[in-house]
Amino acid sequence: MKYSMENTIEASRLEQQVLDKTYNLTSELAALGVQFTGRVLDAGCGTGVLSRHISNNYPIASIDAFDYSDIRVAQAKTLVTPHQKNHIHFYQDDILQLAQTTGKFDHIISRYVIEHTNDARKAIENLSQYLQKGGTLSIIELDGVFFNLYTSHQELNELIAELKSLAPFDLNVGRKVPAYLEQVGLKEISWSADQICCNGTILKEEFENTKLRFKSMHPFLCDVLSSEKKATRLEELYLSEMNRPSSTLVFTKFFCSAKK
Repeated sequence: MKYSMENTIEASRLEQQVLDKTYNLTSELAALGVQFTGRVLDAGCGTGVLSRHISNNYPIASIDAFDYSDIRVAQAKTLVTPHQKNHIHFYQDDILQLAQTTGKFDHIISRYVIEHTNDARKAIENLSQYLQKGGTLSIIELDGVFFNLYTSHQELNELIAELKSLAPFDLNVGRKVPAYLEQVGLKEISWSADQICCNGTILKEEFENTKLRFKSMHPFLCDVLSSEKKATRLEELYLSEMNRPSSTLVFTKFFCSAKK
């Protein structure tokens, strides 16, 4: 697995993102309808913002929280309070390998992570192996983010299409999660979805978030498109077209859960 936004500045974006209405943690966890207790695994924890929120708001015993990025794990350790340090354990692991994860969990949650992998089903299967009997696996995932921008700018459309054909991840994975949960043998599958229409305040917040995403993922875009010139042009055109009144950006956020 390779994280497309591996950059030291990515931490500040992740911390800012949860302040946006689209990515509000309280609303997201309410949509899941899961009451976190016992032992929890935060799979793909980033800066630990989700682990900290669960620690502050649910009667959990402990949280194991891993991320593929050792940079992000180091940053997460600096953001916890002394109280949280007692029951949140941050460590580096790969969701497609899980070589460092041990034991069984009452709840496993993964938020905006499997979209970054090249095998989402495998990631879900791996996580399912660490559930206690009767335990819950919850996935919060996007579908159509970034690639769903529709614009009349032909050059940008072509660049987006090229990136989509080359990118080693699936930004339309959200709709597939319930099927993957069933395929790996989990039961009592439930899901709901919110449609995110990027206009008004939501557009302003998503625009600022996209600017920060581009800063973090610029080296990745240069590599995938085999051209810094193309990557820079894509970024410039995308941000410009986001604010064009005739452009539309609508994507879906899925909230999925299943039990072992």
